Parts: sequence; structure tokens; C-alpha cells
Amino acid sequence: MVKPLIFLFISWVMLAGLCNHARADPKWCLKKETFPGGCGERGGYQCFLDFLNKYGAGSMPKGCSCRPAGREQRLCACQVVCQEGH
Repeated sequence: MVKPLIFLFISWVMLAGLCNHARADPKWCLKKETFPGGCGERGGYQCFLDFLNKYGAGSMPKGCSCRPAGREQRLCACQVVCQEGH
């Protein structure tokens, strides 16, 4: 009876360790994209929304900024969660 309890305890500890590792702070990368339209008063917020729409909520954009980039375009720069292969 003791061996199954030890096995269950060790399994639980290993699973808890994996879960804690998955919750580690993400690595952030600066990503820049050009979108149609101007920056306006809330350009950073619009860039945030643009990144959410393009890359999904998993990208967790933050610290977005907006700069005019030619005629009727804006250059958005946001910190996003780094993705391998992107």
C-alpha cells in the first residue's frame, strides 16, 4: 500500500513542477507592422487592437506606439510574446 502512495506523490510533484514551468514569464519581442489609416489621438490603442486582430490574444501585445508611415498608413510597434518561427 505504501508503494502506490509514494508513486502517486512523486507523480503529483512532477506534474506540479511542469505546471509551474509553464507559468514562467514570457519572453517579449518588439514587432513592427504597417497598417492602413492614421494614428489619431489613440494611435497606440489602435495598434494594440491591430496586433490582437492579426496575431491573436496569445501574442499579448503591450507598450504599443504609433507613427505616421506615409500616406494613410501607420507604423505600429508593440512588445509581443516571442514565437518560434515568426
